[in-house]
Amino acid sequence: IIVCALGFVYLSDWSDADVPDIQLYEVKPTQTDEGFALINNSGGAIDLNGYKVSNGTGTVSFTSSLELGPGETLIVVQYDDESPYFLSRDGHPYKKWGVSGIAGDNFELDDDGFALYLYNSSNNIVDAFCYGNAAGDSVHWTGRAFAAMGEQSNAFAVRASYDKAEASAWYRWGTTSNVFDPDKKFDAEVSPFLFPECGGIPVFKALEGAKDSVYVSMYMITEPNAIACLAECAKRGVTVKLLLEGHTGGYYLDGSSDYAKMLKYLVESGAEVNVLTRENESSDDLRRYYYLHTKYCIIDGETVIVTSENWDTYNFTGKTVSDPTEGSNRGWGVIVKSKDYADYMKAVFDNDNSKAYGDVFGFTHVYPGTAPMAITYTSPSDQYPIQTFATKVTPILSPDNSWDATIHYIDNTRKRIDMEMLAISEEYFDAAVESPVSHLIKKAESADVRVLICMTENRDKVIEEISYLNDNSKIKVGYMSHPYLHNKGLVFDDTALVSTVNWTATGFLTNREVGVIIHSPEVADYFAAAFDSDFEDNYDSEAERYVIEASTVLEISILGAAMIAAAAAILLIDRRSRSL
Repeated sequence: IIVCALGFVYLSDWSDADVPDIQLYEVKPTQTDEGFALINNSGGAIDLNGYKVSNGTGTVSFTSSLELGPGETLIVVQYDDESPYFLSRDGHPYKKWGVSGIAGDNFELDDDGFALYLYNSSNNIVDAFCYGNAAGDSVHWTGRAFAAMGEQSNAFAVRASYDKAEASAWYRWGTTSNVFDPDKKFDAEVSPFLFPECGGIPVFKALEGAKDSVYVSMYMITEPNAIACLAECAKRGVTVKLLLEGHTGGYYLDGSSDYAKMLKYLVESGAEVNVLTRENESSDDLRRYYYLHTKYCIIDGETVIVTSENWDTYNFTGKTVSDPTEGSNRGWGVIVKSKDYADYMKAVFDNDNSKAYGDVFGFTHVYPGTAPMAITYTSPSDQYPIQTFATKVTPILSPDNSWDATIHYIDNTRKRIDMEMLAISEEYFDAAVESPVSHLIKKAESADVRVLICMTENRDKVIEEISYLNDNSKIKVGYMSHPYLHNKGLVFDDTALVSTVNWTATGFLTNREVGVIIHSPEVADYFAAAFDSDFEDNYDSEAERYVIEASTVLEISILGAAMIAAAAAILLIDRRSRSL
């Protein structure tokens, strides 16, 4: 540890031997039981006398002898109001400041953001935690602050890594703590496919072959034939478990919808269906994720299917499409055969599907009294040929590591980046804000960067953001409306990313999202070829502005022309707007 004249400790220079003996371990930012926890990482007991925690305006100080044993933790709060989560966990003792030799002086955590600093008994800063809208501290904290979690009784941050002081070293309690590791690669056989061309047929066929178990984590699964296929699996003795998002448009706590009735049929067929939601409209919202935005399934403990698309009536038609402009959504998917990757994703599923955190409930609990709607499975008769490639894959998750992973692969690209993206947040177009967009702009100076985005209804903002890219980058950007661009896929040189992650704050930091990096030139070229076709149809390299159909985007006619010139569109989406 390097200590400067002012007593600052450069935390970014920690090595394994430099990790402080006492560190911040948990932080509860809101409600009456707000506070923090310390942990002893040393091999012996340490007296906390002389230690203090400050938020810049107030301090909690340890004013008398208080030993913390090796590996022990201690929660410190002002009020010990009944808490079923932060204060009532076995093996997590707590003390109140103002008593027991712990003094509090004007110490209060701001719900919107703050920075905490831990001082040792020599009055040196040895640890830090930045939260919400707090500005990053380049001396004591690296990079962006830990994302705000909302005012929930189960919302507190937990330390996952002790050798760094940055957002990736922390996770929200109840989520997972998978720090991005570019060297984590599982051997796999990978079969790529495209929407709308495939009509969901590769998924149907994989489910038909399930023998032991099917676990599905999905934002929305509304195609009757997809639900019927899962029901058939359950009826023939396959263990079928689903975790579904409970706040999808029009379906929240609406037991009278056809969607709910089909799910009730699935339950009666023997499947377990859980919903990530709040218990009822008047209960506290304890959701760990802003949205469960995943789109994956695990089959027989050895196969994982990841797509950018929901299993809905638009994508799972069971019919192949030769001309994608005649289909519905543009999306990518992969079948990954890998026991190690399946084990990894099963652990994620089990964590998210747990009822221990107050946000997962059985379907019949959420939708009491819903009558089943009988549905019959029809196996698709169309054939969709797929190729399989031996390769390696790296798991990507939000909120765990998708931000770090995205920036890593952008920065390490040498020749090409092709991206199809549904949504990009407005704040990422601020030149002063580090974001994947700023890294993409920088990379375009040395590599060929091409982007296709979805057109938004907000035409003025679209043009504004297009002007920003035209003025500040060498990115080649076009828009796509047919088929509807719902993809969130990228190709980085000889690596491909298939994912559900929109480039939004929710997509990276507060949703549960899933992606998979495929380290395969063949798979990268497969998706790049599809991108080439899409790009050729939607980008004009000779035109100063892109040609957009007037009937699709701007209801304007200029001198009777059927087509008008407009800037290439970049999708603007607010963190609380559509995220499908």
